[in-house]
Amino acid sequence: MGLHVVAARRQISSFIEQRCTLLGLRSACPFILADGLVGDVEFAAYLPQFGGPKGILVDIVIDPDYTPGEAQKRVAAELRIPISFVNPASLLRSADEFILALRDWGYFGLPAELTEAARNALALSKG
Repeated sequence: MGLHVVAARRQISSFIEQRCTLLGLRSACPFILADGLVGDVEFAAYLPQFGGPKGILVDIVIDPDYTPGEAQKRVAAELRIPISFVNPASLLRSADEFILALRDWGYFGLPAELTEAARNALALSKG
């Protein structure tokens, strides 16, 4: 894995962690899971309140080929946790891009856990 991938993953991890902190959302950035075939597999983030009942894993795709990480895909599939691959250049364009991604992934946390800031940003009802 090239240094540019590691640097991009760290940049996205930091960005997601900052955004989640501002919104009062839970996150683990970066997030590492053990894989029996290759050892530790790093993801940019794990968001336990989004994507499904088990949360969602987030990692990156970068140019020139935008190919998702095979180890990340395998580990996510084995654990049956949704995974989303984001383009750092797109996600870092603005805070709104992250909000759009959160909306796409869907909120699966408890309604009482959702802060007013997150509810407003996601335009979700208290329902």
